[in-house]
Parts: sequence; C-alpha cells; structure tokens
Amino acid sequence: MQCKLTDRGGTMRKTALVLAALVALNASFAAAQEDTDPVARARVVFGEALEAYEAHEYANAARLFRQVYDLMDGQERQYVVLYNLGQCLKDAGQYEEARTAFLRYLDEGGELVQNRGEVDGLLEEIAERLGENDEPVVRETVLVERGPDEGLVTTSLISFGVGAAGFVAMGVFGGLALAEHDALQSGCGATRSCTADEVATADTFALVADIGLGVGAAGVAAGLALLLTGISSGGGSEQATAFSPWVTADGAGATGWVRW
Repeated sequence: MQCKLTDRGGTMRKTALVLAALVALNASFAAAQEDTDPVARARVVFGEALEAYEAHEYANAARLFRQVYDLMDGQERQYVVLYNLGQCLKDAGQYEEARTAFLRYLDEGGELVQNRGEVDGLLEEIAERLGENDEPVVRETVLVERGPDEGLVTTSLISFGVGAAGFVAMGVFGGLALAEHDALQSGCGATRSCTADEVATADTFALVADIGLGVGAAGVAAGLALLLTGISSGGGSEQATAFSPWVTADGAGATGWVRW
C-alpha cells in the first residue's frame, strides 16, 4: 500500500510530535571515546606483561605493567593494573613497593574494587614478611584480567530498546494506516472522490510507520554490533555508534553507523 504524503498543517504537526518522541529515545545513545592509539598499545603491552609474569620474569613483568598503567591514563579501569603490578613486586620480593601498589589500587579503585578482602589479606602477608616472620604465608596468586566492556554492553541494551520502540511504532501506526485505508476504500475511495483532508490521516499513519521501521532496524543493528564488540574486547575500548531517523517529502527512514 502506498499513501501519498500531503503537506497539511495539522498532519505535519501530528507527524512532528510522533517523530520528536522517537528521536528523544535516541538522544543520549551516541557514545564515543578519545584517542585510540594509547589504549591499543596498552592491550599489546598488557599481553606481554602477562607472558612475562607466567614465565616468572617478575622484574620485566612489573616494568611492563607500569607501562600499561601510564598508557591507560584517564581510563576508568586504569587502577586494575596496580593490582597486577603489586603481585609482580610481591613475588619478586619487593615488599615495600608491592604494598604501595596495593594501597594505590584500593585508593584509586574506590568502590569499584571487588576483591578488597583479598587485597587486605595480601597486605597482611606483606606486613608479616617485612616483620621477618619465620612462618611463610601461602596464598594463591591470581592476576586480574579485564572482562567485557560493561559500558558497551549497557549501551547495546539501550540500542535494542530504541530499536524495539521503533518496531512497536511501526506495528501500531502501520495497523492504523491499513485500517484508515480500508475505511477510505469503502467510502469515498469507491467513487474516487476522496479529498486531501480525508486521506491526510492515513498518510500520517503510514509515514510514522515508515519512520518506526527505520529506527527499529538501525537500533537493532547498532545494538548487535555494540554487544559483540563489548564482549570481544576488554575495558577501555574505543567504539562509537549513532543512528537517527530522517524524513523528507517523499518518504522516511533512519541512518546508523558504528565505528571501532
């Protein structure tokens, strides 16, 4: 079914109100971060540091973790590197420096630190070793690896929500457009005597349904891309995504893009 768009004051006001509601759902969706090069380099060096640690090259691993920390300056999960640095220094026997690293980890991580009890135990162990305790304290060493980017996963869910809203709008207004079209067909349409005002409502419903379809498709596509990227990459990733609906005198749709 095709409905010709008519430029009537009342019709366009109705369209503008519905379009504004759809755009509002997408207003806070676009998310971008800055300067990808240092973070990309940090990922490479982080892998090298893990390999050095597993090879018991603690001094080299500590040096590399310090480099990772500097490269991640300003990133939300920068503090995590201090935990790994503290483990290297402790295993290398540099207890004073290890204690400093762990204390900085707790301080910079604040409420984000989820293993505070474990770190407190490590600090107690270091204190015992500095006190020349003859009884060694045995603890399991676990390095913290960065998991999926929670920010991107959350943003992908928002995108799916916007897409779902678009599809709902398409279904609702598409149904209304069909109902209005059927009413016209059984009325003035049978005699081809319909005026512009009489078909204006059907045109409006059809236009909004088209916009809903475009927004829904772009939202789901962007959400899927963000979800896959967030799961496959660690924290500090540099992705951006956005989409927006458009409308002209001849039709409507939506434009979306994802960058990483």
